[in-house]
Amino acid sequence: MAKKKKKTTKSHKKKQKTVVKKIEKKKEIVEPQEPKVEVEKKPEKLFTKNYLLLWQGQLVSKFGTKIYLIAIILWLQENTGSKTIVSLFSASSSLPLVVMAILGGAVADRFSRKKIIVLSDFLSGVTMLLVASFFFFNPDYSILLLVFIFGLTIISSTTQAFFGPAISASIPDIVPEKRVAGANSMGKLSDSISMFFGTGLGSILYNAIGMPLVMIINGVSFIFSAISESFIKIPQRIPEKAKSFSKYIEVFKTDLNEGLAYIKKNRGLNRLLMLSIVTGFFAASIAALMVFYVKEFLGLDNEWFSIFLIISGIGSLIGSITAGILNLHGDTRKRLLLLFMLLEAVGYTFLVQVETATPALVLFTIGGFFSGFTVVNIFTIMQITIPSEIRGRVLGAMTTLSGSFQPLGIMIGGVTADIIGLKLVFIIAGSLMFLFVLIFSFNRDLRKLLAHQTAEQMAPTGFTYKIKTVDSDKINEQKEQYLEEQLKKSRSEL
Repeated sequence: MAKKKKKTTKSHKKKQKTVVKKIEKKKEIVEPQEPKVEVEKKPEKLFTKNYLLLWQGQLVSKFGTKIYLIAIILWLQENTGSKTIVSLFSASSSLPLVVMAILGGAVADRFSRKKIIVLSDFLSGVTMLLVASFFFFNPDYSILLLVFIFGLTIISSTTQAFFGPAISASIPDIVPEKRVAGANSMGKLSDSISMFFGTGLGSILYNAIGMPLVMIINGVSFIFSAISESFIKIPQRIPEKAKSFSKYIEVFKTDLNEGLAYIKKNRGLNRLLMLSIVTGFFAASIAALMVFYVKEFLGLDNEWFSIFLIISGIGSLIGSITAGILNLHGDTRKRLLLLFMLLEAVGYTFLVQVETATPALVLFTIGGFFSGFTVVNIFTIMQITIPSEIRGRVLGAMTTLSGSFQPLGIMIGGVTADIIGLKLVFIIAGSLMFLFVLIFSFNRDLRKLLAHQTAEQMAPTGFTYKIKTVDSDKINEQKEQYLEEQLKKSRSEL
């Protein structure tokens, strides 16, 4: 009987195991496992194939754009002679970028950043070539031609509103964290190269070959950039696509709200945004008056204004390269950033204390250095602290909000200068900027953000050391032993 019971229990256990296996197989069929997502390892060096393709594409398109901007301003001056039209052209090239950047950031997180980068440059190139062809068939100035130029400017600025956040969000994904500052300084280098050579070539090419051919050069540069960028590989987790247009609108609303909510919850980023709004407002009011500072205050010719811009650009280039080479972090970076922001504000007040070109050029160079160093470091901090999934929408929101008060600053600076004079505007704006930077420098959240360190930066350097610790119990035991020995000696002597 006992043997039969053992056999039945063994057979029962076998049946249970087979049933459990069948259930597990059914579960595997009904509940499929989540697909494994392979995450590409980040390269250790900066100049990889992906980054070089991106950088050279940007350099070519920026170079063509600088040539075009100088040429189109000269064309507008010659054909219209209106300062209002030139200022409206400047506004049409900046306002869409500021307004649409927040939407461009949300799109950069929802769709393929590589496709956004390529399509933005391609659309800019095609529209530029279309307007150039219209120029060939209608070379004389007309209202219709002016409308085409303004339309082209608005389209190009709008595409840049999508292009910029996609680029900014992609850089931390194609270079290692410790090289992000270097990547940003290389981006500033491409800006400086295009400004130095593009500014000079713009007027030369405009006089030599005319406006239509200059536009063709710019259009071809955009298309070349798009072709170069099409070979880039950008690792990105793209969310699921919405099923209808109305759902896309809802998704974008939630994405925008998420970006704004992240800025609101992140107290350090919130304080940085507030500081950038205030400093951007006062800096814009001063920048709008730089032409009058060079011509009226210093009494120099028009050519000197471009020299001052180039000198400031050289200082900014040196500052950005220095930021990339030093790659500072922690308290050292925090202290230098706050110090340079304070000194930059003081520099604006010193500009109106000099009356000759040489010391003014020195101040422009130093101010450009402080600005370039600060911009690269702050942008790097934002890139490495914001998660990749929401980086585009947060950077887009930061661009829109920080730049929203700059047009107002330009207008107020010009009106105030007509009432109280240029010198007082420089002193008041520079002093208020210094005061606000000083107040924000005591904010704990902002200081913590500026001193942010990545895990790689906090890793041990390889130098190790040991600290000898003393056990208090052992010390007490030694004291007791010593006292006992002393007592024994004293007793023996007695």
